[in-house]
Order: sequence, then structure tokens, then C-alpha cells
Amino acid sequence: MTNVDACETAVNECHKMNVDAVQYIVDALKKLNNNPLLIHLSTDFIFDGKNGPYRETDIPYPPKSVYAESKFVSEKVVKESGLRWAILRTILVYGSIYHHIGHILVKCSLNSFRICNIQHCINISLSFHQAIFSF
Repeated sequence: MTNVDACETAVNECHKMNVDAVQYIVDALKKLNNNPLLIHLSTDFIFDGKNGPYRETDIPYPPKSVYAESKFVSEKVVKESGLRWAILRTILVYGSIYHHIGHILVKCSLNSFRICNIQHCINISLSFHQAIFSF
């Protein structure tokens, strides 16, 4: 569940989709005998936004929203799984519906959607295709 605002009101659904689903995937992968690599998509929202840009060694706590907390916990599930893993903390991911991140921002502003928790950031947007086919 990636709608940050909706996570604030649908806390149980957010947890089910962002934490429980990851645990189900981990459990399924553990049953395989081929030492799979789990690539987990997370978010920069797990940081409080006060001391960026962040490094892998920075401690991502305390998250400032239900969404951020769910992603923080899901990362913990992955790290403690015993599997080989990689965590991608993405910022803005776009895909075939919107070929450029500008389309997303314009659509949000035209429809009066809030883009919450974004204050000051240095980022590079990432296409879904880039994320999947870079490994």
C-alpha cells in the first residue's frame, strides 16, 4: 500500500499489505532450496527527513507516518529473514502510465491531491523498468 495519506486511516490494511505480505513472501522463499535473492522495495520515508542525504549505515528511525512505520517494519522482516536480500529505498517510481514524473506531479496538483511528508529532498526519479531490469 503506497498511498501515504490512506495508510493513516487504513492502518490495518497498510500493515497487511506492507508487512504481512512481505512475511508471506519470506516464508515462501525460505521453502526453496536455491538460495533466492529477495529484492525488497522500500522508501526514503522511513527517515525523518531532518539529516539527509542518507547512507546505508544511517539509522532509519523514528518513522513519521503509518506508511513509514510499515515500511520500516517490513525492512526488518527482510533483514531478519536469513535470506540473501537487497533493499531498494526508492523515492518516486513511475511506469508505463506516466512516462515522466512531471505527469504525476501535475495530475496531483490539478486534482488537489496532497503530496505529504515531502519537504526538502535530493532525489533521482526511477522508472519501474529501470528498477526491475537493473539486476
